[in-house]
Amino acid sequence: MSAANVLRPGAAVKSCPSGARWRAAGRAAMIPGPPTPRPHTPDTRPIRPHDATDMKPRPFAVERALLLLLLAAACAREAAPDPAADRQAIAAVRAQFEAAENASDIEQVRAAFAEDIQMMAPNAPAAVGIDSAVARLQRTFDAGRLAIRYESEEIVAFGDWGFDRGTYRFTMTPASGAAASSQTGKYLWISQRQTDGTWKLSRVTWNGNGG
Repeated sequence: MSAANVLRPGAAVKSCPSGARWRAAGRAAMIPGPPTPRPHTPDTRPIRPHDATDMKPRPFAVERALLLLLLAAACAREAAPDPAADRQAIAAVRAQFEAAENASDIEQVRAAFAEDIQMMAPNAPAAVGIDSAVARLQRTFDAGRLAIRYESEEIVAFGDWGFDRGTYRFTMTPASGAAASSQTGKYLWISQRQTDGTWKLSRVTWNGNGG
């Protein structure tokens, strides 16, 4: 019954709703309607930077560190010396030096020498350094034509160092026209792996067998 019917004189009095109707009306009043949309307000609060106490190890960081260790181990295995390959490289140095001497090619001689080479010829002071050693071989080439053959008897490689030990035989035909001379002897050459991976002669000595 509305307030207008109660206050207007002479209005008919309507009956009150039953208890069931009251309960239904109460339940309807308790059911909320759809929410009223509100405008979006952006969050303008400053972002607080993480300090040292906020930094915690993450699982992926541990996995990444493990992966780096595995890669380093694989690289170390790949970089490990191969003695068989090193012996072949040392033998190739001997062949290169032999060809250079037979061709009187001083530039190929230089290419076979390490910068710190020491050439210890018999009955002479050591030629220390590449320029001194190359100059000594140049004097030999100027003196006549050399025909030499090296025969290796032992090649050993250990890390970045190795040696080649064997015998030699040569014939020298003097440029002056004098009679040729021959000699047999033995040699010991020590080679060193260079920073670019190649092998070069670092310590060289030899002497004749006499007689």
